[in-house]
Amino acid sequence: TPMKRFFVAIIALSLSVVAMAAEPRHRNPNINSVNREPMRSSFIVYPSVAEVQSGSEVASPLYRSIDGVWKFLWLENVLTPNPAGFEAVEFDDSNWKTMPIPGLWELNGYGDPVYISHGWPWLNWADNTPPFPPKERNHKGLYRRTIEVPAEWSGKKVYVHFGSVTSNITLWVNGEEVGYSEDSKLEAEFDITPYVEVGKKNTFTMEVHRWCDGTFFEDQDMWRMTGFARESYIYARDKRHIKDVKFVAGLENDYKEGVLEFKAEATEGVEALKLSLLHKSGKRLKGAIVPFVDGKAEWSCTVKSVRAWSAETPNLYKLVVE
Repeated sequence: TPMKRFFVAIIALSLSVVAMAAEPRHRNPNINSVNREPMRSSFIVYPSVAEVQSGSEVASPLYRSIDGVWKFLWLENVLTPNPAGFEAVEFDDSNWKTMPIPGLWELNGYGDPVYISHGWPWLNWADNTPPFPPKERNHKGLYRRTIEVPAEWSGKKVYVHFGSVTSNITLWVNGEEVGYSEDSKLEAEFDITPYVEVGKKNTFTMEVHRWCDGTFFEDQDMWRMTGFARESYIYARDKRHIKDVKFVAGLENDYKEGVLEFKAEATEGVEALKLSLLHKSGKRLKGAIVPFVDGKAEWSCTVKSVRAWSAETPNLYKLVVE
């Protein structure tokens, strides 16, 4: 009867939920991240407007790159157990190889790059059972490195930024697990304030899998390779700070006027921000003091006789947020 079929469907769903919960998180589509910061626009803060004008991230004392050579252990199968205590500060990784960050495994001697225009990288040789990636040839890489957190960051929030990691990343700092992230073409940021010691060297350990359940959503006409594809760095923020800025620059009135729509979010305790729209010469064209209401701020302005951007005339304006 319809009622019996309804109960059977409920039982089947309950069993599938239980089975999914038993899967490790790289095979569980219900787990996309753990302790990861919300996605936001990428920017580095500077203590003064003069340092902003340099246009260089390294000019900010609140930024430190962690790119470079890391200790690396490659395991052919994701199910192979990790070395006991590999995330601990005192672990001996002297016999590990090395891997650059940014760096892709297949371009550094580990595994084979795969190119197909559609379908998944295990096409024709492994069972395709979404959302579970194959266990065979699903390689695993472990990374370790000590990173010094500047002493002048004492009292601030400390974050780590990974620009792109395929297919996922689990992070430990000083032996404690910080979090997990998928979404290989989006940044992964973690608040590592509770885990680091400022003014000292800290042990960062990471685990990366070739494939995860998220791989099913990343089917494009591209080379399928593994590892860190963009820059990685640590940075510091005041405990009260602007969390995110969003702006859209458009044209109207037959492309003669520029329209700027701006939004921002801040932590509790930030009362207002100052906006300055600058010409490339440095002249301030527009600006305002914008208050935060319930942690959000909005502003818009119009620039007459705007110098629009094109490939032939790549004009740019600069927006300074204080």
